[in-house]
Amino acid sequence: MHKIIKYITFTFLIFSISSCGYNKLVDHEENIQKSWSTVATAYGERGDAAAAFLSELKKADTPTTPKQLNELEKAIKAIEAIDISDESISASDIDDFMKKQDELSDILRKVMSVRGAGAFKSEQLELSQNKIRVARKKFNETVAEYNTYKRQFPQNVTAGPMGFDNYEPLKVDKGGRKL
Repeated sequence: MHKIIKYITFTFLIFSISSCGYNKLVDHEENIQKSWSTVATAYGERGDAAAAFLSELKKADTPTTPKQLNELEKAIKAIEAIDISDESISASDIDDFMKKQDELSDILRKVMSVRGAGAFKSEQLELSQNKIRVARKKFNETVAEYNTYKRQFPQNVTAGPMGFDNYEPLKVDKGGRKL
């Protein structure tokens, strides 16, 4: 009788572990990494477009001030200095990255609001902004899917001891403003 109970318990454990959701949690985390990579790439493209825009402004005779151009150049360099790979996602890394992106957006908005400078607005800036919107939305959807799956039974039993943490979605752009 004792052997039968051990056998039943062992069989139950084997089937429980196979349906614990561990592999699916790993798949969801990989999808988050891939989505973050897309977000970072879209922001990188915007950084490149902003650098090209800065170059156009410097060459042309625009009413922008040297101070504005210096601010724009500093913001671009600050973003380029951030090394945020898809393997190092942490809430503080994302927050720092997003703050620098917000600063760049604010400076671009100021520069483009100067009469005459808006004519140099690059199509690349517009396209990259659209890519950013789409990538951010996909990232947030992927994070929501993962967080929901992780909270469901039996994954919630597996997730904690196995080190699966919640991911934070990206916060809304300041008032949803463009650039």
